[in-house]
Amino acid sequence: MDCDPADRRAAFTSLKRAGTDAESIDIGRVAPLDISHVPAEVRPFADSINLMIARLQVGIDGEKRFIADAAHELRTPIAALQLGIDNLENAHDPIVRSERLRELREVAVRTASMIRQLLELARADAQRSPDATVKVLDVREIVRTLIADLLPVAYERSIDLGGKRYDAAL
Repeated sequence: MDCDPADRRAAFTSLKRAGTDAESIDIGRVAPLDISHVPAEVRPFADSINLMIARLQVGIDGEKRFIADAAHELRTPIAALQLGIDNLENAHDPIVRSERLRELREVAVRTASMIRQLLELARADAQRSPDATVKVLDVREIVRTLIADLLPVAYERSIDLGGKRYDAAL
């Protein structure tokens, strides 16, 4: 089946334009290819490229959300550490000073643990196969840790966190 040379030229021009668009895709510019003028014979392949681009965008968006969430989650223990350091500087009584130093160490250990967990989560997510099952997470320990980090800050600022115990196991 021969086609007109002008039609062939237009088809190749359309493919060349789609190829140039594909070469310009990077983290900052992820957009589907304009395949409106791609020949019908190549359309399934072009559609699969656009599906791949869409999956890439979902992954990039997920990474951005993860980074933003991780940064947000780390602000609280860092604020507790800063407050603890300020309190330690102002503690002249050796017993009070020793207690505040112990609290600081606990916050530092919890913060390091949170960072380790975030890194493990990122690694696990990167290695996860598409057909992997999702495990149920018990958030009680996470809530305990966050409350332990927030209580000194809330107490220092006379803030009632307003939490209510709903489970005896908590």
